Formats: sequence, C-alpha cells, structure tokens
Amino acid sequence: MSSATEKQSSISLRSVGVVTFLSVGQLVLLFGLQLVVAHAFGASDELDAYLAAYALPLVVGGILAGAIGSVVIPIYNEQRAAHGADVAERELARTGLLLAGLSTAMALAIALLSNQLIGLFYAEFDAPAAESAAGLLQILAWLVPLNTLTGFLYGAYHSRHQFFLPAFAGLFGPASSILLFLFVFDATTRGLAWAILAGGGIGTLMLMSGFPRARGMFSVPSRPTLHRLMILATPLLLGAACSRLDVLVDRPLAARLSEGSISHMGYAWRIATAVATLATSGLAVVIFPSLARHAADGDMQQLRSDLTEGWRLLVVVLMPVLGGLLFCSDSIIEVLFRRGEFTSQDVHAVAGLVRFYLGVILAAGVGELASRTFFSLGRTWVPTLIGLSGLLWGSVLKFVVVDTYGAAGLVGVTSLYYVVNTIVMIGLLGAIGIIGWPAGLLPALFRSLAAAALAIAPAWWLMQTVTPARVTAGVLLAAGLYPAVLYLAGDEYPRRAVAAAASYLPGRSK
Repeated sequence: MSSATEKQSSISLRSVGVVTFLSVGQLVLLFGLQLVVAHAFGASDELDAYLAAYALPLVVGGILAGAIGSVVIPIYNEQRAAHGADVAERELARTGLLLAGLSTAMALAIALLSNQLIGLFYAEFDAPAAESAAGLLQILAWLVPLNTLTGFLYGAYHSRHQFFLPAFAGLFGPASSILLFLFVFDATTRGLAWAILAGGGIGTLMLMSGFPRARGMFSVPSRPTLHRLMILATPLLLGAACSRLDVLVDRPLAARLSEGSISHMGYAWRIATAVATLATSGLAVVIFPSLARHAADGDMQQLRSDLTEGWRLLVVVLMPVLGGLLFCSDSIIEVLFRRGEFTSQDVHAVAGLVRFYLGVILAAGVGELASRTFFSLGRTWVPTLIGLSGLLWGSVLKFVVVDTYGAAGLVGVTSLYYVVNTIVMIGLLGAIGIIGWPAGLLPALFRSLAAAALAIAPAWWLMQTVTPARVTAGVLLAAGLYPAVLYLAGDEYPRRAVAAAASYLPGRSK
C-alpha cells in the first residue's frame, strides 16, 4: 500500500472514529432516557398509549429525514460541479425551505386528525387509552418537521464533508429531554411528550448554523432541481417507508397480546436500533460521500476498493456487538432498567426480544452499506423494491405467527425479512460486478469471531452475579480485550488506530 493510500485510509478511519465516539455518547444518553422512562412508567398501559402516539410521528419524520438526508448529498455535488458553489448553496437553501413548509403542513394535519388516526390504527384501545394517545399525538406530531429539518441539515453538512457538528449535536437532543422531563415538566406521559419535543427542537437549533444561505434563496427550487429531487427522493421515500411502516404493523398486532407487549417491543427495538446505529453510523456517514464521488467520476475500481474496506471494518465492529447482546443482554438490561415500575419479568421479556432482534442489527449494518452503494450508483429503486417485497411478505407472516408466538414471533419475522433483504442486495451487487468475495474478509471474520469469544467469555462469567460494578467491569473488560486480541492477531484496524494515536505524541509527526 502506498503512503498516500495509507494516509487517506488513516484519515478515513479517524473520521469514522470521531463519529462513532460521539455516537457512543448519544447511545449513553438514549439509554439514560430509556432508564428514566422505565423508572417512571415501567411497561404500563399508560406507556403503551404514549408509544402508540409516538409511532406515527416517528414513522413519518423518519421516512422524510432518512430519504432527504441521502438525496441532498448527490444533488448538492451535481449542482456544484455543473454550476458552482453559489448556485449549489442557493438550490440547497430553497430545497430546505420547501421541506420545512411541507413537513410543517403534515404535522398540522396529524395534530388536527389525531382522534381519527388513533381510532384507525388502534381500534383495540378502550376510550381512556384512545383519548390519552390522541392528546399525546397532538404534541408529538411536531416532531415531523423537526426530524425532517434535522435530516436535511445532516445531508447539508455531510455534502461539505463536515461530520463533527452533526454528530456532536446529536448529544444535546436526548440530554435536553432527560433534564427537562426530570426538572421542568410533570412526570406524566404528557410531560414526557413535551420533553421529547423540546429536546428535538434544541438539537435542530444547534444545526441551524449550517443551513445554506444565498441570495435568492426565498423561492421554490428550479425546475431541474425539483425534477432531480423527485427522481432521487421517490424511491428513497418508498424505501424509508418500507423500513418505518413495520412499526405500524407491529404495534396494532402487539395490542392484541398481553399487557406490556407493546412496551417490551418498544424497549427492545430502541436498544437494537441504538446499538445498530452506534456500530455502523460512523462508517456509513464517512463512506457514502466517497462512494458517491467515485461513482460520479466513473472510478469503479476505487469504489470497489472503498467498499471492500468497508466490509472488513463492518465485520470487525459487528462481531463483538452481536456476541455481547447474545450472551450478556439479561445482565446489562437488568442493571440499566430494573428499578421503579420495571420488574424482573420485564427484564427477561426485553432481553429475549433483543436476542430476536440480532438479525435486524446484523442486516442493518450490512444492508446500510449495500443500500448506500446502490444510492451512489443512482439505482435508488433497487433497495426500495427489495424492502417493499420484504415488508409485504413479512407483514403477512406476522399475522400468521402472532397468535401462536406472540411478541417473539413478530420480532423474529422482522429479523428474518431484514436478513433476506440484505442477502438479495448483496447478490445483486455481485451480479452487476460491483462486489465479489472481498479480499481478506474471511480471515477478518475468523479473527473477529475468535477475539469476540475471548473477550466476551470472561465478561459473561463476571456478569453471572448481577451488580452494577460487575456488569460495568465485564463490559469494560470485553471492550479492552477485543481490540487487544485483534492487535495481537495482526488485524489492520487496531494497528492503524494505534499508529494514528501515536502520531499525536510529542515529537511524532501527524
């Protein structure tokens, strides 16, 4: 490997490390928020009503934010290459204002129709639960424009290869929500809803300095920009809908089960998605602009090279995460959540569902990289069609299994169709010649599995007696042993990380 390549790889790894490190902080805060919620509400009917109200804004805002964040990057780069930075900033600003207006109108419609929407999706709720959920939805509906604007701003920052502030701002939303719920708002689900909304607003405000400003920005985007936006965004909106609408299938089905089923699935889903985001967000954020640039330049060789490195890094990151949740989730969840209204039965129920969600975590990491490769190639419809087919047959299967297998059946089917979707995407990438069997992947997999086993085994033994000290020690032990074993086994990533850290020592060149 040439020195230039080493330097570029080191910079890329450093960027991934910074984003991932800040994501760790965000994960800690999100766990703190869940701990506060668990202490206040446990797995009660009251929390079920809150989660039911939260589902629709979560889905709509998530669909818009996820799709728009991915569309902004290629559109901005295309505009800049064709017309210059000023035009690119102007069109970006116009697009952002248009999205803010449309998402605000959606929030207003959801708030005004809250009673009808709750009645449509949660017909099983009795009158008090339905009334409570509708009132909460009137508050939480305004998360839609906040999440949409946040997704747009993330895309704007990443288009300029600015990764630090978006990741840093992600710390302030959950931190503000926790503090506001504990010290400002009432300890009720309405107080929680207001705290979540206020926290989201604070996080969005932190990003507003990155909103593009240009002369002539207060107008609709140009016709070519709107045309390109529709071409790229439509498949992504449908694809995001496929992944988010699963929540609207699960929640009504879980409402037919025993009390607390919705809450158990909600806790497990948030744990799984938080862990998946932590494990893969740094890589996904950093690699996507590079893949898009190589695809635009027609440099397929460099695109394949970056993608191969991405697969290897993903293996190194995911193996200890999956192993740790498989063997240690009961102990970790008990220490984090068992207090107040959250009982030991809730611990075992949530831990069991987290294990069933391991397929989602694996597929989310691998599928994210595969999807972004298709986005870079301009084939945004491919992941959309695959996701839609998975959602359709998965939803049918959930209706079949729910009465027999309960919440575990719903979660298991979700993991199954996530994994199948990912396998199909990888197969199609191979069919068009983008990936083969990546060089060095199998040795990296074996090293990661062995290192994960050696790191998790003593941690699991420590956690057999569940105390905060022993669980914390077990997590720290595993977190230290895993990279150390990989380093001794000759894996490139811990060695590059050590070399990059050593370059900051006095007397060493950076």
